[in-house]
Amino acid sequence: MEVRKIEWSFREDLSKGVSDERPLKIAFLGTRHPHVMYLFAVLDKMAGFDFTGFYEEVDSIASQLAKELPGLKRFSTPEALLGANPDIVMIHSLDPDVPKWSRFAINHPSTFRGLFLEKPGAASPEDFYALAKEIVCKRPGLAVELGYEMHYSEALEFARKVVKEGAL
Repeated sequence: MEVRKIEWSFREDLSKGVSDERPLKIAFLGTRHPHVMYLFAVLDKMAGFDFTGFYEEVDSIASQLAKELPGLKRFSTPEALLGANPDIVMIHSLDPDVPKWSRFAINHPSTFRGLFLEKPGAASPEDFYALAKEIVCKRPGLAVELGYEMHYSEALEFARKVVKEGAL
């Protein structure tokens, strides 16, 4: 695959010169990864974001998150969460569940514009490459961010390989 460079913005229709200044709505789909609390805290301090809410299939984890973050709406189904029309879907599941929730999201009729996948995107490189192909086919032009370690690790090497090969 070839790496594609595109000019793109969440807030503007670049072809029409139209700007959308409303806050971006973020939905958290799956919250088992331990980084979700840190990410929420960082985004909550930044301007320009509203939180649609979250869905977590494990009730004990969902209940604890709802208790710790009372301002973050808990949705009872993933369909209801994406039905609230977020701009960005952030998947913070454990590795084996990231592809499941990614596939759910890209097959949902919601018109979100960005998808964040917790590192490394799947439990194995083979699973990730299959997922990347599905995302490109089903949601061409979707902005996708793959989380990675901030130092030289296997996850970062894998992310570089994915970008270099143009999988996303």
